[in-house]
Amino acid sequence: MCSSDLGTLAGAKTRVRHSHSSHRPLTARLGGLFVRCGLAGALLAGLPAVAAAQATATPRPVGADNAKPFKVTFGVDYFFQSSTRRDYPYSSDEFKDSESFFWERLRPRVSGTNSRVSFMIEGQDTHSRGSVFTSRTAYLDLLNAWVDVQRPSGLSIRVGRRQGDFDTITRLVRTPDFAAIVRSFDTAEVGWENKTTEVRGLLFHTVDNVPKSFNTWKPGERLWTAYGSHRIGRQRLQTYLTTKINTVGARSESGVAGDAAVYAWETLAAGPIPFGGLTYQVEHILQRGHVSTDKLRASGLFTSVSKVIHKTDIDFRFNRLSGDKAAGDGVRNTYDPFYMAKIGRAHV
Repeated sequence: MCSSDLGTLAGAKTRVRHSHSSHRPLTARLGGLFVRCGLAGALLAGLPAVAAAQATATPRPVGADNAKPFKVTFGVDYFFQSSTRRDYPYSSDEFKDSESFFWERLRPRVSGTNSRVSFMIEGQDTHSRGSVFTSRTAYLDLLNAWVDVQRPSGLSIRVGRRQGDFDTITRLVRTPDFAAIVRSFDTAEVGWENKTTEVRGLLFHTVDNVPKSFNTWKPGERLWTAYGSHRIGRQRLQTYLTTKINTVGARSESGVAGDAAVYAWETLAAGPIPFGGLTYQVEHILQRGHVSTDKLRASGLFTSVSKVIHKTDIDFRFNRLSGDKAAGDGVRNTYDPFYMAKIGRAHV
């Protein structure tokens, strides 16, 4: 993985999907490369003006709550990986005896921050060779484009496009470890916090970062979240309600098309155990709603106990997810992971 940055840079994890470019004529492939490089260059070239405009705002009168000057960072992250695997693919249960491929991702970005305002604009451009999955390719798309305003009173507002990693609802929305194309959400978030309590409200719309398509929303899907947490000493209590609404594409177990509404209520307790130097976390998610004509009655339990020994974190985890009792009975008991990273064959 190669990264170049004039300030700070974050890495990227990927797993890739197939590109048809190897079947196109050489001139077409070169033309597409020049177009993508031109788009990435234009993104980086146009951002200094935005950053300069932000950094040269009219100063406030002496004695007012003046924010510090902007610190602006430009960066380009390039990721390359080659892979050979002999396992089950995520897209189906058909066994693939072997698959060898490589992929690359380019992420140009600019970010800025001061004591009151932060912003980021970032693109992603992912391509692969040798893979059988077309969804492992995405031309230059907008991954992040948000602004975050914070006030001394604890009030904060963040609006814009964000990568799918929300620190408040990581059990339901997080970037998968082996995702080739990182998913984004267009969000509006309002929050307030002090030393012990935090509350947030989020509205977000899923961005369908699909191959050969720029700035496309996933049809018919909306999500909202109400979140709250409170600390009592070293113990942390947390709860949130997240709703995912689908007006198109939902199907019952018997194949009936319709809409869907999934309500997920999470409760969490975490902190140190008074003996043995252990730390615990217990999290439960109760899901209700409907998927087309099926009722949804599902749940998930996630527990862990950990201890640090010689600077090494050792933990024990136990997860239990509900599964469907009988297909086609009009009741769906399978836990819905939403956009979670750690639910899959290797993590349950």
